[in-house]
Amino acid sequence: MAHDLRGPLTSINGFAHVIERASGCEPQDEARRSHALARIRAVVKQMDELTGGLLALAQLARVGLHWGMADLGELALLVHEQMAEREPGRHVELCVHPGLQVCCDRILMTQFLENLVGNAWKFTARQAQARITIGQERDEAGGVRYFVEDNGAGFDCAQAAGLFSAFKRFHKASEYPGTGVGLATAHRIVTRHGGRIWARSAPGEGATFYFTVGEPPAAA
Repeated sequence: MAHDLRGPLTSINGFAHVIERASGCEPQDEARRSHALARIRAVVKQMDELTGGLLALAQLARVGLHWGMADLGELALLVHEQMAEREPGRHVELCVHPGLQVCCDRILMTQFLENLVGNAWKFTARQAQARITIGQERDEAGGVRYFVEDNGAGFDCAQAAGLFSAFKRFHKASEYPGTGVGLATAHRIVTRHGGRIWARSAPGEGATFYFTVGEPPAAA
């Protein structure tokens, strides 16, 4: 984490030196100063997002869970609508299986889906017909597992060690921006619910994230 946070600080220092060197009154000096200041603002914003993600991740260890019934499909639709409002130029088909009722903390599960659906939304950006599917299926033991599937960029599962660690990336930030904290947050939320999360993917073949939700405490 310290290594990832050091990067923006190094960039800020470098662009500050550019401003110092471009101290003349020529048009090219003003252009260099303006460019350096714009980059500093962008890097500061990036660092603010990184630290904000870390604070949110740490807070998940302390927040109490309020158990109740929720429909994962309805929550996913709300998340999808919010993303479509932020990027009206994109069309991403969302397929939702019926009957995705689960006992969970509605607020945290919404945050969980914001990370998984947001991840799928981001990595389908280069698909002509982007598609995200939310569903459930029976596992080998006869239990229920849920999944979020996309037809996006995918990644190599053979290199997926630490997939749910903070700042773990399989693509360059310049290609697919983000804080690198989303999957770590998703893992923390589903673990708090007594479940687990894992993924199946291949480069260029999309990705599927599976997860389970445990039983609520007897008191709940």
